Amino acid sequence: MNNYPTHILTILVALLSLILNNACVQRPQPEQTPVTIQVAELKLSSGINAFEQGNYYGAKIQFNDALTLYRSLDHGIGMAQAHLNLAKTYLDAGNLQSAADHLQRSRELAGRENITELSPHLEIMASSLAIKEKQWQQALTILAPYLPTTTRATHDSFTLAALQNRIIIAFATEPSTAGHWVTQLAEILNHNGKSQPALVARLFRFQALLAQQQGDRSGRDQRFNAALKIYRDSTARPGIAATLYEWAMATLTSGQHAEAEDLFQRALTVRFSMQDHLGCIEIMEQLPIRHGAEGDRAEKLKYWLSVLRQKELSQLPALLPARFSLREIITDL
Repeated sequence: MNNYPTHILTILVALLSLILNNACVQRPQPEQTPVTIQVAELKLSSGINAFEQGNYYGAKIQFNDALTLYRSLDHGIGMAQAHLNLAKTYLDAGNLQSAADHLQRSRELAGRENITELSPHLEIMASSLAIKEKQWQQALTILAPYLPTTTRATHDSFTLAALQNRIIIAFATEPSTAGHWVTQLAEILNHNGKSQPALVARLFRFQALLAQQQGDRSGRDQRFNAALKIYRDSTARPGIAATLYEWAMATLTSGQHAEAEDLFQRALTVRFSMQDHLGCIEIMEQLPIRHGAEGDRAEKLKYWLSVLRQKELSQLPALLPARFSLREIITDL
């Protein structure tokens, strides 16, 4: 054993005591985020990624996990954000009642905690819900304060979201006015310079619908193709599915049944991959009604529509007859 001088031993004992005391009493610094909050934020981030890829089932799991963690700390802001994200997820998945419930809970929490920064998010979400419910005037009233007064300025994401919802309302209620709003969006994006690809793709879809109004099939197809390329490049399945469906409906209106059939089939495949059962129903309802499906195909459509209306798509594989695979069903339809 080494023989250390007394003064060295004194220093070593003091250092050891200091290390042990620090290990026992050390607390997170004020600027550090508590671990539980970090995990909750990670859950929110993972949920957003799943949502953007059209994985609504995965998004709901992540957002609910985040909500549970925030509740364990009575963390008002976190709970409000989680409820708002759940509202958006349920809205896109077609569950309007659950979307409304989570939106209301987020509103209550934002009011209780005086979270003013969430107000625009809540209002845009409320307008989107009103649109889904075809409450057009209610949606217009909500959107009014957020619509742009000029196209010669840089606008925030809330204004751009409000303008997109205003265009949707115009196409649904006053198609002749849609061009005005679409032009505004194009001018704002041009003024803003480099825009997010998703916004450019949305503009292309709106412009495709305008071209359809004007009987310009070539311009319509070019715009839909351009939007589809952007969504494919970012693997954004909700955008891919929406574009294919809108394109199919447009070609159907033009009497291009073969083209519409192909686009519906492709949209259906994407919706199945997203486990979006209401989106599948929306597409499948077009096939027998629009194309006069007969015989065995009509029976298959009737059967699968009844299954999808009653069951979550996540349960569908267990319901499939042994002779069918998911791919065969999509192909058969």
